Amino acid sequence: MLIHPHGHIPFCHPLLLLSLHRKLSTLPPGKPHFSAGSGGRIWHFPPSRSGRPGIPWSPAILQSQYNASKIVNEKQLMLYFGIGKYISLNSRNGFWGKGAIDAISERLDKELPGLRGFSARNLRYMRTFYEEWKKLDNSPVNYENNVGSNLAHTCAKLLNECNDEIWNTLVPKTQEFPMEEFLSIGFSHHRLILSKTKDEDERIFYIKRCATERFSYEALGRSIASDDYHHQGRLVSVPGD
Repeated sequence: MLIHPHGHIPFCHPLLLLSLHRKLSTLPPGKPHFSAGSGGRIWHFPPSRSGRPGIPWSPAILQSQYNASKIVNEKQLMLYFGIGKYISLNSRNGFWGKGAIDAISERLDKELPGLRGFSARNLRYMRTFYEEWKKLDNSPVNYENNVGSNLAHTCAKLLNECNDEIWNTLVPKTQEFPMEEFLSIGFSHHRLILSKTKDEDERIFYIKRCATERFSYEALGRSIASDDYHHQGRLVSVPGD
């Protein structure tokens, strides 16, 4: 089983962060000092260069947000990898008839209203994601099976039951593969890299750079358009959005 390099990271709820931000934004400027409050003593902090209160633990808050987003990305990528494998094995060998992927998407939309990210287009992206990174597949599980007429039910069931299996699936066969970086960036970033590059070394370069510099989707697009992979000797950081 693939274990996250840093173990389990606690999730910081967005509402908690928003509440904390609102409270801190009302603190008066000046030197750090205590004041009496209904809950006891309260620290006040001097303003930062922007004029807002200087918060010594703000980097920790930002890091917590980043860590939380990484966990979400990991779960999503593992799920999409498993779904992509299921679709690839059943659609590429002629087991499914024409239009099966569109039928799955339509049934998912009806059976699980409100579910987003599972359009026919995205399901095909998931298939591409699996096929382009098939080398990571270390699972003996065979997804080729007779699912009958209810293909959507099988795919929906996969959403609920395959997480543990996918953890075991995404095991790199080489120690050199940057699995932590691979799992830390979003699916849209992976999709962009796969659509704009063909060479594996180039793809890994952008995955690493995207992870270390925390590129937005737009910043990643600019980096690829600038062909940074072939200009590594004179790279200038591309600011995130």
